[in-house]
Formats: sequence, C-alpha cells, structure tokens
Amino acid sequence: MTSAVFAPIRRQRTILLETRKRDGSWIATPVAPAVAGDRLLVGTFTGAWKAKRIANFPEVAGRPARFAGR
Repeated sequence: MTSAVFAPIRRQRTILLETRKRDGSWIATPVAPAVAGDRLLVGTFTGAWKAKRIANFPEVAGRPARFAGR
C-alpha cells in the first residue's frame, strides 16, 4: 500500500475501525488514526477486545467518522 491510499484518513481525527468477531460479523469501533508511511496506526490497550479481534482476524476495514463514531 502507498501513503496515497491513506490520504483521506490523514485529515480525520476519528475513524471507524471495523474488525471481525469469531462468528464472522463486523464490529465498528471509533479510534484515533495515525499514518506513518505505508502503515495505519491506532492506539488501544493490549487487553482491549478490538486488539483481540485483530489478533484473531487481521483483516480490518476503516472509514471516516465523527468523534461519536457516526
């Protein structure tokens, strides 16, 4: 991936990070993104459910959102 892919996200303060649950359904969680080169970074605690879901299913999706997650 190139940094051009993340260009719209660079201006966002909040995005909805979508991760998969074990049953295959998607869960959207508002997070603050940071772009570093060709990587999208989000901060979370190690024991957070989103971190566990990403560890189980590394495929994620994201879209711009407001602070409230809408």
